[in-house]
Amino acid sequence: MSTLLLVTIVLLVAATMAGVFTLNMNITQRVSNGTVALNEAEAGIAEVLYQISRDENVSKTENAQQQPIIDWGKNNETLRSTITPGYSDEEAFHIVTFDPSSEFPHSTNNTSLDRNSGSLGRTVPDGRLHLVSTGYCKGQYRTVECVVERPPFPFGLATSGPINSEDPIVVKGVSSIAELQSANEDRPGHLVCNSPQGITIKAAPHGSVTTEISGFVKSTGPVNIEQPAVVRGGIRSFSDDSTLANLDVTKFKNQGEPGVITLMDSSYDKEQELDVMYYRSGDLRYQRSVQLKNAMIYVDGNLTVDGPLSGEGLIVVNGNATFNSGTALSGSNRMAVLASGDIKIVGNNNYFTGLVYAEGNFSAKDITIVGNTIVNSENPAKGRAELSNVTIVSNEETGDMTVTITSSTKADEGYSGGELENFPPSGAMNFDTGATTVGDFGANDRGYVGPEDVGKKDSLKGNMKTAVWDRAAAGGGFPQLVRPMGLDPRVAGLWDKLADILSIAENYHDAVKAVADQQAKVDGMDSQDPDYQAEKDKLETLKTALNAAEAKQGEMNGKIDDYVESIFDVMGSRTNKNGTFEDGIHPMDISKDIRFNLNEYLPESEKLKVSFYRVYNRRMK
Repeated sequence: MSTLLLVTIVLLVAATMAGVFTLNMNITQRVSNGTVALNEAEAGIAEVLYQISRDENVSKTENAQQQPIIDWGKNNETLRSTITPGYSDEEAFHIVTFDPSSEFPHSTNNTSLDRNSGSLGRTVPDGRLHLVSTGYCKGQYRTVECVVERPPFPFGLATSGPINSEDPIVVKGVSSIAELQSANEDRPGHLVCNSPQGITIKAAPHGSVTTEISGFVKSTGPVNIEQPAVVRGGIRSFSDDSTLANLDVTKFKNQGEPGVITLMDSSYDKEQELDVMYYRSGDLRYQRSVQLKNAMIYVDGNLTVDGPLSGEGLIVVNGNATFNSGTALSGSNRMAVLASGDIKIVGNNNYFTGLVYAEGNFSAKDITIVGNTIVNSENPAKGRAELSNVTIVSNEETGDMTVTITSSTKADEGYSGGELENFPPSGAMNFDTGATTVGDFGANDRGYVGPEDVGKKDSLKGNMKTAVWDRAAAGGGFPQLVRPMGLDPRVAGLWDKLADILSIAENYHDAVKAVADQQAKVDGMDSQDPDYQAEKDKLETLKTALNAAEAKQGEMNGKIDDYVESIFDVMGSRTNKNGTFEDGIHPMDISKDIRFNLNEYLPESEKLKVSFYRVYNRRMK
């Protein structure tokens, strides 16, 4: 009996142990299968991230938020495969689908701002992708859900050299100037320094002002911020280098290109409204305000702007750039300022708006810089930022910005006063009935042809034709033209054309005078004079020559038409005294978009941001 009981107990224990072992094996297998399913689901997310980061899957157009539109995921794309060795795609797989009719929860691409309703009851934010990946392995499901976006360029100020502020600094961020104007600081603002000398921010006397940085402070060297200070994103000292934008300033050189105004003077004392492309060889100074109207300036030298700078355009300086005035905050400002040397900005507690890129050093005082500032130099002694009473607002709009530049193929030259030197004489001939002379377009301080002159063209032609011919017929003389040497070829051409016109008129004038003189001589002779017939024959010969000279009037009129058209062509290729070219005559037939996408310089790991991530231990519906 005891033996039977013992055997029974042993069998029960063995059965229990076998059951426990089997249960543990099943649990282990389910856990293992669940782990494989999760790996599969995560692999699906990784595969989608690869697809949406490929250049060919990113559109060249942008959405209303000026973010790139991702084409992949907008045509019901579906990915299904396995990454698990030794398993068939029926035993283990992952699936990510953008097809709303699929039996699996679908992903949604809302980068074009037209698909904000996703699966799982989610509302997909504008400019984002809602990804849902389902993983499976032998009866176990795992679902991974995440939201992906292309983040804006994250740095308000980034330098290769040290950053030194002699007093507290404010760094914040916005998605647009409109948000800043509404006091809605909806983005963080970061400071980044790649110098082992690090970042130093001093305190104000008696702690009257506080350093406030809404993002992080990152440096490959030390970070010394005197208190009181608030750094909401934390301090990351002795970090790895950050990737900075590396622009080639000289590649923007536009000398000799169609539509480029060559600036002939080194200083301009009038307010400037620049509306085409400009090139200056040598230093350039604007003493008053400069407004860019889809304009570009390239300076092979140093640039100084004493007045406010505003508008939309591009300023490139192969040298140092100094801006001695800020301006009011405006949402219409969209500009980039690039310099191969130093950039200095001095304000009056106002604003400087745009992308700032310096290959030398950077300094700023009494100014709020709205945009992104990058100081990146290959010279280890440069790349510094020296700040005093500065606020930096990182603007998401500037991190990926397209500047539109326009011009005309007729654009050619610009002078500080607008005058065209040695323009065919302003005072030598008065061909009209009063105020308008041939030289008016060069003699006054405009020195260009504008819409107000268009109506003068036909009257100028008619007045000149009549006046020149009547003057010649009446025996009036013409002033002698003394053609200056070393003229601009186009101006020299105007002188040559005017000389041709006057040559015909003077020949007619000489013929008229010769006939009149000969007629008087014949009339004063006795018909019995032995020389009478010879003089009379000479008179007839002169009359024949007069008729031939008179027949040249049509040719002269054609030359006058060409001359006046040439005046408008030459003067129409020039700016007026405030730098404006567009004249209502010549079409603005050149347009180019220049894009500054600072995100291109970020490592791949920073080009996409996962802003939401969640794992479900089941299959979602």
